[in-house]
Amino acid sequence: MKKVIIVLFVLCTACTGQKLDENVAKAKVVQLLEFLKQKDYAKAQDLYTHGIQEGEPKEARIKKMQDIEKTAGDIVSYEFVESTTKKTDDGDIFVLKYKVKCSKTTLNEAFGVVMEDGECKITSHDINNTL
Repeated sequence: MKKVIIVLFVLCTACTGQKLDENVAKAKVVQLLEFLKQKDYAKAQDLYTHGIQEGEPKEARIKKMQDIEKTAGDIVSYEFVESTTKKTDDGDIFVLKYKVKCSKTTLNEAFGVVMEDGECKITSHDINNTL
């Protein structure tokens, strides 16, 4: 009985104690960039935190993504630039910067990535033109 309790304790703490890892954060950003590259804006919405999703209607966020694509052009490629970590009371926030080459221009994009409800989610997405 003692062994069962110890095994259950280890399993429970392993599942709830998930910590954000830079590689997991990078994979989430790449997933988002691929959805944007494929113009699958609806799937891209699922990668953002509840706060972003509740901040404005889904249709408005999709329209913004479409407007950016019209202005910058199709995503041709993207390259990881750097990563920094911010410590908060709620956990770590990874800030990942990417250079995104589009058909009309190149964008500098910064993504804030956090753990939310046991999942890696994007909490911020800033876009700047390099012109």
